[in-house]
Amino acid sequence: MIHLRKFNENFYQDELVYSLAYFNDKYGDPMIQTQKYSNSEMTTLTWDIGLDLSTFEDAGKSLEKLQELAVDMDHILTVRDRYKDYNFYTSITSRLKLKIIPKEVAATDYSFIIGQDWREVKLNISEIERFFNTKGVTIANSTIEDNEGWDRSSVEITFNKPITNDIFNEFRGLFEDEYEKIDRNINVRQRGSITIAIDPEEEKTYVTY
Repeated sequence: MIHLRKFNENFYQDELVYSLAYFNDKYGDPMIQTQKYSNSEMTTLTWDIGLDLSTFEDAGKSLEKLQELAVDMDHILTVRDRYKDYNFYTSITSRLKLKIIPKEVAATDYSFIIGQDWREVKLNISEIERFFNTKGVTIANSTIEDNEGWDRSSVEITFNKPITNDIFNEFRGLFEDEYEKIDRNINVRQRGSITIAIDPEEEKTYVTY
């Protein structure tokens, strides 16, 4: 389950997040997303930093922001050095995302498919992320892709670096072991070296998370 909350709602007292106060004073309070991560919790902080590289006029301003942001990232690195039990991952688009993930979790088994509700097959994206984190690969982005022509949807996951065939085949094998939870045919495919797609074979089937 994913929970969204404002930074000042019952979360500001958390020592780890509070230690980013300087960064928040400059870029504003982030949105905070918490997800179950085995028997622990993963936290994602998202700041809207207003980058826009779509036009030449805005690109210059955005590049200046990126240069300034590169300096300010030292504050995140300082916080990371204080919390040895967590991994810190950042990604930048028009927003800055910081994922704070426990290094060690007790459970070694995974549950990638939550279940099925009629036409919807719901995935556990945090469990998928946990699997790939153990392989040294981080999810850079995940999206639900709607296909109105075929009346279905799929999940596309992009990683921060290429995944090997061994890692992909292990994931696909574990995923297929959970097919007993659903009565729809779902494929797990590679799209290039850094992207996988989880999509249905039939129309009127919606893979979500």
